[in-house]
Amino acid sequence: MKEKRFSPQLAPNNEIDIKTLSYPLLGSVKLDGCRLLSKEGRLTTRSLKDLQNIQLNKKFEFLRKYSEINNVILDGELYAHGIPFQFIVSCFMTQDCTAKSAIKKWEKLCEEHDFDTSREEVLEKIKFHMFDSVEDNNFEEDFESRINKAHKLCDSMETDLVVFVEHKMLYTPDEVEEYFQEALANSYEGLILRNPKGRYKFNRCTVNQNIIFKYKPFVTTDSIIIGIVQATEVNEDAEKTTNELGRSRTSKKQSERHTVEKAQSFIVDFEGQELKVPIAMIDVQKKYIWTHQEEYIGKYVEYKYMEVGMKEGGLPRIPKFIRMREDKL
Repeated sequence: MKEKRFSPQLAPNNEIDIKTLSYPLLGSVKLDGCRLLSKEGRLTTRSLKDLQNIQLNKKFEFLRKYSEINNVILDGELYAHGIPFQFIVSCFMTQDCTAKSAIKKWEKLCEEHDFDTSREEVLEKIKFHMFDSVEDNNFEEDFESRINKAHKLCDSMETDLVVFVEHKMLYTPDEVEEYFQEALANSYEGLILRNPKGRYKFNRCTVNQNIIFKYKPFVTTDSIIIGIVQATEVNEDAEKTTNELGRSRTSKKQSERHTVEKAQSFIVDFEGQELKVPIAMIDVQKKYIWTHQEEYIGKYVEYKYMEVGMKEGGLPRIPKFIRMREDKL
């Protein structure tokens, strides 16, 4: 039997009804940072690409060495509470924060988000928040055992650069909801809920597998449609590539894509700003919308979005189409 290729465990994107889940569950606050793994002497992103930032590589070199010497996978998030997600990502994705081009981009980012801080301050505040560990590639070990070992491991490192993500045993939907409201009140993104007996499954889990869940707040609203974005598809002659996880990668380069006769997103008016809401319909409906745009412009669409992490006066995060509001004209 072919050995499965390692891929970081991911929670399902599906919305959940906490009343239908099996209890107890181990809950932790959801951190809005960048996933980092230390595995076999490498610091990698969620897609198993090497961490490219020079400053963060230097700061967390001890994690890389630890995984190499002790044959353990350290799984967590680079995060700094109170620092907007965009600023953490900028540090994470920039190869060298001291480069002139990087300094200019940082100044522009601060201006766009009205957030006055230096990149050096953010880099200093970023820590590795560990929420899982796997010893000796024992992926069948249950989560409760793994997280207890991770806690001891964090304590043994004796550094404030590694933070153990606390987990709380939750026995009822009411306890989940209470913890969820507490997390939001403390400016966290929501909760991660895990089955204490769950294994470390490679890649995206499903709700039915009962391993891990995300519980995040969504706000529902409706807005008038002011435009429609045309869909594109990759050219047949575009070079086919695979990523570090072994999955085929679809080119996003404009030069390697062409437009097709169907709609991709509605452009709606969100408080005077243009917001793209991806259309969650079948191809036949998307084709009809594109060829009959006049029937949709001026109508209302209902969608949901994440309010947590929005800057004041900014656009919603992760807008998701719900339905057309035929009752609103």
